[in-house]
Amino acid sequence: PLLINGVVLIGILFVYMLAGGLATLLAAGFDPAGTTELTDLKLSINEGNLQMIRFVQFLAQVLIIGLPVLLFVPLHTGNWQPLSQANRRFLGLDVKASPMEFLFASLAIIVIHPFLSYSADFQIVVMDTLFGVGEKLLAERKIMEAFIEKLTVMRSPIEFLGVAGLIAVTPAICEELLFRGYVLKNFSRSLSAGLTIFLTGLIFGAYHLNASETLPLIILGIYISFVRYYSGALSVAMAVHFVNNFFSVSALFLASHAEAFNLSPSLLDGL
Repeated sequence: PLLINGVVLIGILFVYMLAGGLATLLAAGFDPAGTTELTDLKLSINEGNLQMIRFVQFLAQVLIIGLPVLLFVPLHTGNWQPLSQANRRFLGLDVKASPMEFLFASLAIIVIHPFLSYSADFQIVVMDTLFGVGEKLLAERKIMEAFIEKLTVMRSPIEFLGVAGLIAVTPAICEELLFRGYVLKNFSRSLSAGLTIFLTGLIFGAYHLNASETLPLIILGIYISFVRYYSGALSVAMAVHFVNNFFSVSALFLASHAEAFNLSPSLLDGL
């Protein structure tokens, strides 16, 4: 199980970076003739290519992260109907959780949201103290924030729903199928509960390749893994993941329409 997890995770990451990255560059548009090195490639998001980049991001998550899981599971169960009872049981999709499990697990993620934000700042301070890379991490964070800001432009309620689908719904399904469905299940077959939860969360955080946000992503990954392991239901993990991302998308939407919602400066700073 450990070897299989490693092969699957490395394979998916390689394909996602190669195919997903190339498709995003093609959607954004670039001049290969004027490019001498990979570092010269600059992703430009504008009104003309925004929707195409969003569509490519959606397809990459579905086709490279989510769909392969449904193809890998039959190798373990022997049942080649992707959504058969045996395959749903393997992923935890057939377990029904109580309304209270959904409610409390989702509320908790909102409560710890500020802590996740502070942990990102803490990580940068520690990395700067130990390795002197604080400025580099802050620069990477600004680049990522600029990319997200352009990708999540929401000028209307309809566009808000579209962005929520891309940022909250799609990852909640595809990433949870991979990490809390497939990876966690395989780890649990040969590791203790604590090690299964910790490793799944650790890999989830590292998998995002976001150096300035690794610690909060790991904490988030461990929490969702804990919820999935002890509820037994992948649907609860999906719900928590969705709430976390939807909370962020909602905050971005409110912040970008502060005047329309008559938000005070202090509340805007908090968001």
